Parts: sequence; C-alpha cells; structure tokens
Amino acid sequence: MKHLIISATLALLAVLLIAVPVYAALANPTSMSVMSIRAFRNLAEPGDVAIVFHANIEYSSNYTYPTTPASLTMLFRLYGVDGITLLSTVTPANYSLFETYGYGNSISCFYFPASENLTWGSAFKINLYGLPAYFTGLSPVTIDMSSPDWNSEDTSQKSQRTAFYDYIVELGGTLSTIYPDIPLLVTTDSNVALSVYGAAYLASAIPGIYSLCPQLFFSQVYVPTVMTTQNYTMLMGTTYESRLEGTDLMRGLNRVGGYIGGVSGFFVLAFFTLGIAIAAVIFCIRKGWGFESGAIVAAGIILCSAVLSGNILYTLVMIGSLIAIIALSWVFYHKRTA
Repeated sequence: MKHLIISATLALLAVLLIAVPVYAALANPTSMSVMSIRAFRNLAEPGDVAIVFHANIEYSSNYTYPTTPASLTMLFRLYGVDGITLLSTVTPANYSLFETYGYGNSISCFYFPASENLTWGSAFKINLYGLPAYFTGLSPVTIDMSSPDWNSEDTSQKSQRTAFYDYIVELGGTLSTIYPDIPLLVTTDSNVALSVYGAAYLASAIPGIYSLCPQLFFSQVYVPTVMTTQNYTMLMGTTYESRLEGTDLMRGLNRVGGYIGGVSGFFVLAFFTLGIAIAAVIFCIRKGWGFESGAIVAAGIILCSAVLSGNILYTLVMIGSLIAIIALSWVFYHKRTA
C-alpha cells in the first residue's frame, strides 16, 4: 500500500509540473509613459466615446522579443475615477514593420458605444501594466486624465470627426518621425490621408477606425440619399411648340397661309424650308462641291427649322422631306454624273 501511495503522489506531481506553463523572463523596460491623450464622442453614433492615447514602453537597447510581443506581456487598462473600477482593457498593437513587437511608441484606444453611457469629462485613469509572469519588479504606471484631454470642440459628429482626424494625423506624423522607414501618412491633392502602412497599423491599433473617421482613408463609403425623380412628360415639347405663337414671324406665316388657301403658318414654314433645302443641294452640286456637301447643308437647314418650330408633326414632315430631297438629288444629279 505504501508503494502505491508514493507512486500516485509522484504521478500527480509530474502532471502538475507539466501543466504549469513556464514563461520567459523579460528585461524590464527603462520607462513606461503616456505621451498624450485625447477623448472624442459622437463619432460612430451619438453618445459613443473614443479615448485615444500615445503610449511608450521604452527600452534602451534593441527590441529582442519576437516570440513574446507586447500584446502578450502588457496591458493598457482604463479605470474609473475611484481607481478601482475597471472600465476597459486593450493590448499594444504589434505592427511587424516597426520591428518593435508592440513595445516602444504605439497608439491605442478605449472605445465605448453609446449603450455603455460613459461619463464625459471624468478623471479616468490609464494604467500601463506589465504582467508579472514576464516581468519581475515592474511597477505599473498610472496617468490621470484631465480636462484638456477631453475634446472641447462642438459636439456635432462633423466637428468631433475633424478633431479626431487632426489628432490621428498629428500622431501619425510623430510615429513616422520615430520610424522613418514606415511613412504612415500620404499627402493628396486636397488633404492628408493614411498611407497603406498607416491604414494597416491604425486598423489594428484602433479597431473600427474606419467607422470613427472615414476621412482618414482614400476610399470612403457613403449611403447615398434617395434621389427625387420626375416622371417623363411632354411639357417641354408643348413649351417648344408654342414658342412661335404671338411672334411677328408666326403672324406673317399665318397671313401668307391665309392668302394661298387658308393653310397654317407651319405649312408655309415647311414649304419655305424645303425650298431653301433643295436650292442648297442644287447650288452645291452645280458649284462642284458634290452631292454630299449639299445634303449636309440641307440637313442642317431642316433640323434648325424643326427646332425653331417645335411642332412634332412638322418635325416628322421635315425629316421625311429631307429623305425625299436626298433621294431626288441622287436620281436627278448624282446618278447622272456617276
């Protein structure tokens, strides 16, 4: 029995030793600090709050922790005014192109939807915390938010997004100076936007940033408003048809029509137009300019007359007449010379 107890105890100890994870001990950073903080509201929806901050987990030597990035070893925590109530927790973004594994300078954000009803302007506390499993004797750093950290711009979404945009561009310029090989911003014809590097980094550092501030990106998606449409009517045609009524030209055409048998002024106009068009074709052919030139001139005369009159029946008659002129001209002139 004694041997059985000893064997069971040793087996249990072996299982416990295997189950307990072993973490690599990391050198403590030389300093941890929050360089700047800015809070915004009404960005994605009325009543939401985004607290953006620039943190720095500084090392005096090169970063040598690719297998243990800051996203595994560090926590950024937001506490209430009492310093006890934990409101939110995020981890540093590990952007591979910086080659800092999440340490060094970084941007992070605590976001609260409107449903969480976060109290605007409170003296919340941002806490930088290194997990004891990786660091030995590393004291957390806590920074109190103050009035200047809360954006005092107009509370409208447009003003808040503009202020958010300005702050991100400011931070992007700062980080582009610190990491000069990775330009986070690019200048367009109208403004400054995130480069492909900046868009990739900020998307991981501030989840949902596209919804918070679309103007930071080249491509923006908007839901278009419903466009009002007008049903098709003949109103413009009616307006054009009556444009000659009451004019000296129409009165004169009506008088001529009355003298030759009581026809309308539009008939007289059509008669004159056809005569001028035929004369133009004959003139061009006799001048040696060719049948095609005469047909083009006649088409222009008839179309201008049709637009002037606006009468749909007159226009159709004129188009038919133009075809007749071309056919007759071909038969009597062009065909003979061919």
